Amino acid sequence: MELGEEVPAAEAFLYSPLSEVSFVTDVGSINVMSEGSYDITLFVDGVEALSQLHIKDTTAPKLVLQTAETWLNKPLEASKFINFDETTDNSDAFAAEFVTEPGWSLEGEQ
Repeated sequence: MELGEEVPAAEAFLYSPLSEVSFVTDVGSINVMSEGSYDITLFVDGVEALSQLHIKDTTAPKLVLQTAETWLNKPLEASKFINFDETTDNSDAFAAEFVTEPGWSLEGEQ
């Protein structure tokens, strides 16, 4: 499942939709905002069964470039030119760098 989504219904863990199924595991205690694999216990037609729930983040972050101003000879970090949109939860996990360092001693736009 995708990071941040709700845990699917117990029926999603079955090959056959004809079985009666319920969770033994308290799926409400699973942190859906944390990637990982979680062991799930189900009750299927009166028998306990084991499964796993895999949570992965497959959605790329969305960046918004912005203009930044500074004084001559006063460098800025590359991250000052980037904003993360509201759907990007962990912007601290990203690094930004210049491919070519701007000419900090030059006046005007670059």
